[in-house]
Amino acid sequence: MVNLDAVALNPSWTIAPDPWLGERLGKPAFRLSITDRWNAEALQSHLAQPGFYEVRVPCDQIDWVKELAQLGFGVVDTHLLLELPASKASLKAPTQPIDVAIAADRPGIVELAKHAFRYSRFHLDPQVDNAVAGQIKGDWMANCCDGRRGDRVLVARNANQPIGFLAALLTQEPEHSVATIDLIAVDDQVRGRGIGQSLICAFMQTYRDQCSLFRVGTQVANLPALRLYQSLGFSIVHSQYLLHYHA
Repeated sequence: MVNLDAVALNPSWTIAPDPWLGERLGKPAFRLSITDRWNAEALQSHLAQPGFYEVRVPCDQIDWVKELAQLGFGVVDTHLLLELPASKASLKAPTQPIDVAIAADRPGIVELAKHAFRYSRFHLDPQVDNAVAGQIKGDWMANCCDGRRGDRVLVARNANQPIGFLAALLTQEPEHSVATIDLIAVDDQVRGRGIGQSLICAFMQTYRDQCSLFRVGTQVANLPALRLYQSLGFSIVHSQYLLHYHA
C-alpha cells in the first residue's frame, strides 16, 4: 500500500493527497507537482493504486506531456493565467448593480455554481460525470460563502435571486499583493447583458487600493471569458496543460 501522505519522489517532483477532492470524486485524489524530470518507474508504482491524479505542465514541455501520456495521463484542459497591474486598470463603472453576498444569497449562489459551468476541467473530462463536476463547483462556492475560502463573494441579483457571482481571493506574494478572481459565473438565461463585466469591474473597484496586481485563470476552450478579460486589459502571462489520470 502506498502512503497517502505527501510523497517527495525527489526534489523536483512530489505527489500530495487532496482529501477534499477525493471525497467528491469517490476515490483517493492526488496532485502531482513537477518542476524538473521524474522517475517514471516510481510514478508508475504510485499509479498502481486506485485513484485520481492531476498535474499541470507548462505548454512548452511537450516531452513531459508525451511521457505522462505513456503512463495513462490525458490532457483535459489548457489553462491560461492572465494578469493586469492595478495601476493600469481602467476601473470602468459596473453597468449592473453588484453587492457583497450575504447569508441569504448562499443557496442561490451554490445552486447557480452547480449548473453554470461547462468549460471547467472536470466538465471537460469525459471520465467525470457532469453532476459530479457541478457538485465540485457548488461545494467550492459553499466554502466561499461560508468564509472557509477566499476573501469575499460579489453577487448580481434579479428579484433578490443570484444571477451571477464572483468569488475573490486576496493574497500576498514576495513582490505583489494579488487580488484573484477565484471563480465567476453568470446564469445562462441572462448572459450577454453585461453582468460578467459588471462583476469584474466591481471586483477591480473593490480591490484597487488593496493590491498591486489583478489575476484570473481560464481555459482555452472558454473563448467568451478570454475575450472579456482581454477587453478589460488582462494579458496572458502563462499557459499550462492540465492532465488527469483515472485508475
